[in-house]
Amino acid sequence: MTDSKKYYDAVLEIYQQVIENNVNKVSLTIKIQKENVNISLLQDFLDLLMILQKEFEFILNTEIQTDIPELQHIHAPKGG
Repeated sequence: MTDSKKYYDAVLEIYQQVIENNVNKVSLTIKIQKENVNISLLQDFLDLLMILQKEFEFILNTEIQTDIPELQHIHAPKGG
């Protein structure tokens, strides 16, 4: 499965939980272990999560776990 498909599936799952199941708090841990991660795609995914969170007003707690130095600067969206 490609990274873009994984991100798409994750966004779809969050959307379904929030909209269809009336979930008001989402906690998400993103573990990045490979070095050839598409940083632009990851940032787009995080931006999309923020848009969903603002649009549908749910609490979003996201954590990024990685030992890769190039990814230490990426901040996970949080809020609600």
